Amino acid sequence: MGNREKKTAVRTVGLVMIIMFIGKMTGLLREIVLNSRLSPEMSERIAFDPSLTVPQQFLDFAFAAALSSSFIPVFNHYLEKKGKKEAFNLANQFITGVLIISVLITAFAMIFSPQIINLTSKMPDRETFDLAVSLFRVILPMMILTAAAFSLTGVLQSLGEFNIPAAMSVLSNIIIIFYFIFFFDKFGVFGAAVVFLIGWATQIIVQIPSLRKRGYVFKPDFKFKNEGIKEIGLLMIPVIVSTWVQPINTLVNGRVASNLYNGAGRPALSSAGVVYAVITGVFILSISNVIFPKLSKLTAIDDHEGFAITINSTLRVTAFMLIPMSVGLILLGEPLIRVIYERGDFTEISTSYASKALIFYAAGMVGLGFQTILSRAFYALKDAKTPLITAIIAMAVNAFASVALVGKLEIGGPALAASLSITLVGVIMLFAMRRRDKRSFDASALISLVKMAVCAVLMGVCVYFTGKFIPWQSSSDADFITNVIALAVPIAVGILVYFVSATVLRIDEALLVFRKVAGKVRK
Repeated sequence: MGNREKKTAVRTVGLVMIIMFIGKMTGLLREIVLNSRLSPEMSERIAFDPSLTVPQQFLDFAFAAALSSSFIPVFNHYLEKKGKKEAFNLANQFITGVLIISVLITAFAMIFSPQIINLTSKMPDRETFDLAVSLFRVILPMMILTAAAFSLTGVLQSLGEFNIPAAMSVLSNIIIIFYFIFFFDKFGVFGAAVVFLIGWATQIIVQIPSLRKRGYVFKPDFKFKNEGIKEIGLLMIPVIVSTWVQPINTLVNGRVASNLYNGAGRPALSSAGVVYAVITGVFILSISNVIFPKLSKLTAIDDHEGFAITINSTLRVTAFMLIPMSVGLILLGEPLIRVIYERGDFTEISTSYASKALIFYAAGMVGLGFQTILSRAFYALKDAKTPLITAIIAMAVNAFASVALVGKLEIGGPALAASLSITLVGVIMLFAMRRRDKRSFDASALISLVKMAVCAVLMGVCVYFTGKFIPWQSSSDADFITNVIALAVPIAVGILVYFVSATVLRIDEALLVFRKVAGKVRK
């Protein structure tokens, strides 16, 4: 890759990260407003949480990844070898099939809604259970909208457009935020369910102009005997199972947590999960969404060296960013939750529940990053077997650990179980990728990993003692600015210590940042 291409790739990732950061921030603001109106202890929230998270987990996080991971490699192959016309025909056939399947799944879930709610969450009483079933049926069409939205995203990303897919959640989040601020008192929790559907519909609409600009217009096509469709189908089944490791773990852990605090454990776990997803998602998803089409193209032209080098550099950058973030989140989880959520109906008790979960979630941050990057790499290689095997192992470990740890750690037990299982997946995938090509994570990368850990420990010590001198206060509107400043001080100290120590130890990623900053200063 030439210098010009490298600069273009860096700009692309940087812009996508900025857009995704805005999207994640609006998502976090959505969760803040939701929690201020529906705290984890309220019966309406206890009912609303599984009604939303069950379809969202299986589609927003999992089915979407399965669609893109099975579709993009084949679609890219068609673009490279057969041209746009054949590739667009393949996309039409694929999306038609996906919509049919999603409609059937939605109908099935509608019929068996009581059984699904009962399986995934324990409700404190019959009234809350009935409310959860009713809300679940309202939200279920999200499955169809999600399938369509992420199928179109796969087309756009393959055509080199990353900004619109990264930005499409911003508008939907703004619509939901607007509802909770101005209309929740009038239409309540059922109105919220409808607005979530409207938000997902906008994610389809905002992609249409960019697709048309690139010559693609969806037309239903029922010719499913295409060889490309068969190839996607063979890849998709194991991909769906393997990418469902995180949502299945989330549902299992949510079911375990629903036994805590009279039902409030599950929404508290979800609230912590949103903060965790925002912190990790901006970086991990920005890189993985950009790198996957690139890896698919490197595979298509049999550039094995370029593939391995790309994986190696991506994993190093991922570790460089996530190791200190993990340490910082463990140390500052409670004040962070307090600053973000503690207002309105979200009380100090809610903060104690959610912060404990967040601290244990943070332990799996690096494992999540490696798992996300490496799973994309295996899918680009059209190897769905390795992610499938590791997913089955992870789900078993999570289920056992969640039940075993909840007695001692309460809400921290399910969160730690999730961290342990995802870290195990990341480690197994790393060894499997190294067996293919040792250049994918070489000796220099391992040395850098050790250096990063040393810098993170030093950073953690400084953050801990800095936090000892901070006058933390119980949050209220009057104390918000004080607590934001108090939180910002140890964060700033941690960032400074980490980057300075990483530069002293000559970690390549830190030196690159240092040179870029120095260059900007000189200019």
